[in-house]
Amino acid sequence: MIEWLASSTLMLFALWIVFGIALRVVYPGFKLLITRVSASQGSLLLLLYLSLPMVASSWLVLNMYWPDVARWLVVEHCHSGLCQPHGPVNESAVWPALILGVWIVGRLLNSWRQLYLPAQKLLKQLNYLGVPHSNFIELPEKSVAAFTVGILQSKVFLSRGLLALCTDQDVKTILAHEQAHQRRFDNLRRIIAGLLVAPLPQSLTRAMMDDHQLLCEQACDDSAAEGVSREKVAETVLKVARLQRPTPNYVSAFADSHTRLRIEALLKTSRSPLPEALLYAGLFIALGLFLTLVDPLHHFLEWLH
Repeated sequence: MIEWLASSTLMLFALWIVFGIALRVVYPGFKLLITRVSASQGSLLLLLYLSLPMVASSWLVLNMYWPDVARWLVVEHCHSGLCQPHGPVNESAVWPALILGVWIVGRLLNSWRQLYLPAQKLLKQLNYLGVPHSNFIELPEKSVAAFTVGILQSKVFLSRGLLALCTDQDVKTILAHEQAHQRRFDNLRRIIAGLLVAPLPQSLTRAMMDDHQLLCEQACDDSAAEGVSREKVAETVLKVARLQRPTPNYVSAFADSHTRLRIEALLKTSRSPLPEALLYAGLFIALGLFLTLVDPLHHFLEWLH
């Protein structure tokens, strides 16, 4: 039983890392797709893409080590009198599985500690200091700041310095952008993305995480541009970027990242979203192709074993 559990755990983590490396290798091709659809769809597709290593490794291990699940996907075959779907078991997998498991769980907890706990602590502090308005909280701060903090019940914070230096139209544009972050749960998306890639080396995931953040910002820029011209949103982003000081990476700031790329996107024609039918068709085709890999991968892993 211990050998079986250790082997399945080791297989799960090993496949998670292997799939992560594979997705980084083919990412340049996938990036061509997400930069040609709307930023809102692109950010969602990229989040799904980041989930593939975890989902794929979990699903494959489930199919290899739980016969009732694998019955329709792995052809029954015999090894030493065992004639049913099964996964490779190795007695020497116990210690490698324990070491790799402790390391990956540590990475997950560290990612959670860096992204979630500080945000919740900051939210409590700012709620205590701020002055509530109808749709934002004003901070008694002379510096320029505009950001959204919180996970499920996020709140928008604007500093007194920003309100003094920006016009009413600027403030409306900023609020429209930040309220889009609230509707989209972008802070929660950032945490989920961080957890999905936590076991992988940062050198592999940095570019994808950076693109995910950019797409979230562009999606909120597009939302703000529904009420005013795209040029006005670009002007406000540039204005606040020149005045605003850096903010922590666990908040959604109005103009704290990718300023040039956001302005360039705003000054171009907005990208059209893919038809939902085409999007779902592509996801189903990808799922079908993935399921066909279960049986050959099962036999390949047994061959390695």
